[in-house]
Amino acid sequence: MLGTYLQFGGHVELDENPWQTVAHEVLEETGYDLNQLKIMQPKSRLRKLTGVTLHPEPVIMLSHEFSPGHFHTDIEYLFVATGEPSHAVGNDESTDIRAFSQAELMDESIPNIPENIREVGSFILSHRLIEWEPVDVSEFSLD
Repeated sequence: MLGTYLQFGGHVELDENPWQTVAHEVLEETGYDLNQLKIMQPKSRLRKLTGVTLHPEPVIMLSHEFSPGHFHTDIEYLFVATGEPSHAVGNDESTDIRAFSQAELMDESIPNIPENIREVGSFILSHRLIEWEPVDVSEFSLD
């Protein structure tokens, strides 16, 4: 266990695309089926492309050094839940899950929140919600 608050996430397996990864990681780490959630998307966006599977737009995409010489790329999405998850969190997953307000994210007295998590969360809560709207996840195919 890392002893720090992080966004939910995981690795893209060789036989899946990033959206399929989101579906299984959200279920494993939160207990939510995607159909229980709305995903925030830009109000102005492509909604259909011929001959391809269109995936949702991430709120942010970044890369960081996880350990010396080992890099991770995070593709981060913003979901809205209006109820409790249908399933239990996976056996090997952390159950120390909590939501933070924008004020809490910026409160340095709350330990174990990495600075980049504070910055991304604060940005999303202060700016992105104005330009984005909740969209039914069924708009995006898992194929």
